Amino acid sequence: MAWTCPSTYTITTGISSGHISTSWACTATTSSNQNTQTTSSISSSSTTASITSTTKPSLPISDSPSGPTSASTEFSDTRTAYTTTEISATPIPTSSQIITPIRQHTGISTGATAGIAVGCAAAGLVIGLLASLLLLRRRKHREITHDVAIVAPKPSPLIHDIDSSSSGTGIQLSQYLLDGVPDQDIVSELQALGELICQHVEDNYTLQPVDANIQVLLQSLQRLELESKTSGLDTELMVSLSARSNTRYIALRCVIAAVIFASIDFHSVSHYSMLPRPAAEIILSMPAAEYGANNTLAFSQALSTWRRLSAFLLHSNRSQRTPLQMNQTTVATQAQRLTTSLVDFLGVFVRPGRESLQADHLREVITECAKFGYVLFSQPAEWKFNFEGTSMVNGNRHSVVVCPGLEKYSDHNGTPYTKLRRVAAPVEVAV
Repeated sequence: MAWTCPSTYTITTGISSGHISTSWACTATTSSNQNTQTTSSISSSSTTASITSTTKPSLPISDSPSGPTSASTEFSDTRTAYTTTEISATPIPTSSQIITPIRQHTGISTGATAGIAVGCAAAGLVIGLLASLLLLRRRKHREITHDVAIVAPKPSPLIHDIDSSSSGTGIQLSQYLLDGVPDQDIVSELQALGELICQHVEDNYTLQPVDANIQVLLQSLQRLELESKTSGLDTELMVSLSARSNTRYIALRCVIAAVIFASIDFHSVSHYSMLPRPAAEIILSMPAAEYGANNTLAFSQALSTWRRLSAFLLHSNRSQRTPLQMNQTTVATQAQRLTTSLVDFLGVFVRPGRESLQADHLREVITECAKFGYVLFSQPAEWKFNFEGTSMVNGNRHSVVVCPGLEKYSDHNGTPYTKLRRVAAPVEVAV
């Protein structure tokens, strides 16, 4: 058998990890005695081979066979060195079947990386700068607070601060206390009561001369417990003006207004108080404030706080947060008592035949004023009546107050004003 190969052929070899990948083709021709020639085509596939090399003598191959028709091969005696390569192969895909992956550039470019680095550095610098500014500002604030605390220590909570007494329970008591009435409504009600008193005087009292004892009239006014420092009423002047026909109505309006409004004034101490009886009794039994500016201020604030709490506790429907309602029976008794005392002074001036009507109407006027007193008693702000007139010539009064004014001493939270606020001026009439 002789092996023949084409005159030109290509052997493709690839080496990977110590293995040889090769592809080749040859044709072997075998002669027999019957002149039958068999041609075998041998083609190799790509193999992965491990190579073992052994050097042996090379023998020439005879071109023609000289033996039986077997597949044995005879060699000549001529000996030449040849190399036999033993190959153990494992089939693998041919080189044409091997797919080499294409490298894809999925990474970030150098320019983008540099930009990100610069941005991060800038962001870190800005954050650090802001943090430094915040720390410096906080430190400066602490230093300022410390300096202020040294110069002016923080004052303790005011007595009138109602919420401070309930801070431990987490309840703000001021949210449950009675609501206030707008200032304009209070002023309008005061003016209406002034007109009601004026109408009462004109309808029930005479301008004719009367036979009156000046001393009896003076004693009657003094029994009404009018305080000149509170009402601004000069009892002797009032008796003198009442005795004269041309000034009688003015004097009677002044007396009735002073007595009634003093009875609903929370800051006035009177046995004829028209305020809720429990509050009136405590006010009567309460010692006066001690001497001294701080003592007076503390007393005033404590009194204001007590008034607000009393109005809340005496209210039958606290959840409504409306002004305290009157007890009709109690108020009727108080009004009758005050009416009787006033008639002692006013009776001599009553128009003949109207004695009964005058007393009934006066009692109704007192009851209407008592309603207004309950409203003021329920207010969160502090109100006071002002009876002081302004018209004076050489120390002599040339006018009298026929309806008091109103001054506000605190806001709706009960915080005292540094300077009182006059909401309504007194109504004065020249004499």
